[in-house]
Amino acid sequence: MRFNGQTVSWELASPGDVGGETIGRPQEMNMQRYMLTIRDLFTMKGGDVCGAKAEIAILDGDTEVDRVGITGKVGPGGSGYQREYKGKPGLRAELKDGVGQITFMAI
Repeated sequence: MRFNGQTVSWELASPGDVGGETIGRPQEMNMQRYMLTIRDLFTMKGGDVCGAKAEIAILDGDTEVDRVGITGKVGPGGSGYQREYKGKPGLRAELKDGVGQITFMAI
């Protein structure tokens, strides 16, 4: 996927990957929309800016309900790459592995 001249791929874990068939996939009427933004997803190799990988956990309290994998190059600088996420109200996101900074806001 190309976004503002930057290459990004997006992967979502299936609900069964994180503990159940319905976790992370609430009914449409109870869903909250979120905006997940990642900035500075890159590494430096020999002075060159290269792509990187990040793993982001979506949490309900302390329980992981989904995992998002992002691979590509975003940055350095700029507004980042944004992706909408739908889930139950009150979720939060945490960068579990990789580089970059994330924000996860209800919209």
